[in-house]
Amino acid sequence: MSEILWNLFYIFLIADIIFIVLVSIIFSYFLLVSHFMRTSPPVPTVGGVKKGMLAGVESYISGKAHATVIDLGSGWGSLLLPLAIKYPHHTFIGYECAYLPYLISRLRARNLPNVRFYRQDFFTADFAEVDVILCFQLASIMQKLLPYLQRHISKTVRIYVNRYPFKDLVPLQKVSLEGDYAVYYVYELSKS
Repeated sequence: MSEILWNLFYIFLIADIIFIVLVSIIFSYFLLVSHFMRTSPPVPTVGGVKKGMLAGVESYISGKAHATVIDLGSGWGSLLLPLAIKYPHHTFIGYECAYLPYLISRLRARNLPNVRFYRQDFFTADFAEVDVILCFQLASIMQKLLPYLQRHISKTVRIYVNRYPFKDLVPLQKVSLEGDYAVYYVYELSKS
């Protein structure tokens, strides 16, 4: 009996070590991707922030005949896909540089004709017909993003930002759920 327990212990120990190594490799991959591609790692928006952002977007687009919603750094599609299912008459576009999240989000959206995912830098995206922008980017990227958007939008755009605000733009709303850790901002940006 003792020998069986020791064998089980070794099996679980080896499984734990393999798991830790795999998680370390995946985490390192995303850090390298974010460093070399100058993007944020694909960390999903979760919990109350996700629910709040989704509810805000829903209330903003629900009465519109058509809206285009873009997620800058769409990751695994966790924000766009629930909206796309609920609002099939709207268009949802995600931009993601990391290959694995891009592939998974494309796979998850394969039966949704109103969703498109692009594996490209969102600084090359077309913002002309955008109504809503979602983003969860690092603070340094957010500061580059604001002047870019100001130059490239063609109408008033509602922007939902997870965690890192624009420093030079006053939000319509700041929603804090757990102090400054779980927070999102709502902005409205108009063509200058």
